[in-house]
Amino acid sequence: MEEQNIVRIFTLLLIKKDMKVQVKRGRPRKKQIILKQDVIDPVSKKIKDDLFYDTLAETRNEFGAHSTPTSIKETGDCFVRATMAAFGINYDKAHLYVASNFKRKDNQGTRVPIYINKVIGKTLNGKKWRIKGANKVWKYWIAKNCKPLTNPEYSKPTQYTVKTFMEQNSKGRFILIVKGHALALVNGRLYGNHDEVCDGFRRPLLCVIEAK
Repeated sequence: MEEQNIVRIFTLLLIKKDMKVQVKRGRPRKKQIILKQDVIDPVSKKIKDDLFYDTLAETRNEFGAHSTPTSIKETGDCFVRATMAAFGINYDKAHLYVASNFKRKDNQGTRVPIYINKVIGKTLNGKKWRIKGANKVWKYWIAKNCKPLTNPEYSKPTQYTVKTFMEQNSKGRFILIVKGHALALVNGRLYGNHDEVCDGFRRPLLCVIEAK
């Protein structure tokens, strides 16, 4: 009789413990408070003028603010321009740095995922190269222990777009990698090609590199 009572009590304790675990697991996730800046003009539906800088025009045009004899005749240099903006250096220095460290050839794109590990932790103009986050594909190529690049605004894993990352990062210096292209985001202002203003901001991010 005494043994039956002990078994009954022990069983009740296990059931009670299991119920607590189930209740704990079933609790809804607390909504994360995220400070966001408005980046889209409500009338034009484009990125606000003061939050965009056209690096393509300013490096290709002979009279552009960042044009040099090298930049005027270049193509496929979006990563060079993104590096220029994110690290606060001139075009020629960025051009030379990317050619040396990423094996980029003139008038060709940059194979960022193949060479990015070689510069992570190194300093350029007083700022270190860091990986802020990457999607699953990019994590295969770069540091596998880097953080997943997901939007904390959603409970389920959701990719950032250029726009949503801009909204949540009004401070900091970043290089944003999208499919076949690279941009820079410096203290909430986007640096890229003119088409980013009206449509390119919807592209999903593959990787974010931080200059810090």
